[in-house]
Amino acid sequence: MLLALSLFLTPGAFFFNSALFMFSAFFYFFFQTVRVKGLTQTINDIKTDSLVLIAIGENNNFFANGVKSRFFPGGGATLISLCYIVTSLLFKY
Repeated sequence: MLLALSLFLTPGAFFFNSALFMFSAFFYFFFQTVRVKGLTQTINDIKTDSLVLIAIGENNNFFANGVKSRFFPGGGATLISLCYIVTSLLFKY
């Protein structure tokens, strides 16, 4: 969906939209994981995922394991839509 919507954006707006989506998605999942696992375990999982990704080149995804509850239903689609709306309001076409 983000790729399809990006066809209507200028290159600068596309990169802004992508960055806004990546940061908002990271913080959404980070705070959701902290709520479920606690801050210490979340930080340890991020360190483990980063180390394994750099050393071995594969994602073990410890960060997302155990986070099964949906506090914000339809979170991905909502984040994409909100990021696109914010981008369209900030950039003139």
